[in-house]
Amino acid sequence: MTRFRFAARPARPATPRLRRFAVLAAAVIVTPAAAEVFPGTARPAREVTLTSPVDARLEHRPAEGATVAADQPVARFDDTAARLTVAAARVRAEAGGDVDRLTLELARLTRQRDRTAAAAADGAAPAWELDEAEAQRGVAAAQLRSAREARALAEAELALEEERLRRFVVEAPFAGRVTDAPAEPGARLSPGDDVLRLVQLDPLEVVMHLPDRLYGRLAVDTELPLGVTVPEARTVTGTLVSVNPEIDPGSRTFRCVFVVPNPERTLPAGIAVTLDEAALGK
Repeated sequence: MTRFRFAARPARPATPRLRRFAVLAAAVIVTPAAAEVFPGTARPAREVTLTSPVDARLEHRPAEGATVAADQPVARFDDTAARLTVAAARVRAEAGGDVDRLTLELARLTRQRDRTAAAAADGAAPAWELDEAEAQRGVAAAQLRSAREARALAEAELALEEERLRRFVVEAPFAGRVTDAPAEPGARLSPGDDVLRLVQLDPLEVVMHLPDRLYGRLAVDTELPLGVTVPEARTVTGTLVSVNPEIDPGSRTFRCVFVVPNPERTLPAGIAVTLDEAALGK
């Protein structure tokens, strides 16, 4: 059988192309990863949907887009019937004639009882006369207690009706802007129906979900540059106000909240905001 022998082939020297590839591969391995840019969303610092507290006709509310101050009336309802109810309750509460009359009557009967008791002690008045004076005084005292309870009840009813009357005016819980007003003046609303939505745009809050590898690198009250693109691309300053101590096991992220001053209200809510990891330093 014929045998074949193969001689070992000498290794070829590295060509310039291979050397260049090796250098690039080494550069890729040692070059650190580029800093990430993390997205977030701006939202109003405070927002609320105000609803109707009563079953009544809406008389007035500010227009959509209007700016209102804190505690400013932002919705008024027809309160004609409620005002009449308050007026009647006030008359009942202020009708203190029975209390005043019975107070004087009790004082008179008390003096009469005391005189009768003194006379009975000297033997000048029979016992039955003292018993009758005591009974008359007891009846007057009971009537006075009943009248005072009736007056207290009337005063409580007046306070309740006055509180109900105040519900016909809705005040803004904070200064802000009306962004939606679905209820039209003149419409009859039921309790719970939406009247308007109010948002506070100064400051704005920015919510971000950052990767867990950054946990511990951010401290509350730290100011960081944040990027926005609306209404124009620029950098704003955000103050970190909250770092959630829980990391989401699914996304491996934790929630952070920044506050961005917006005194001119030039930044709208809902815009995208970014944080460059490079701003955090090493």
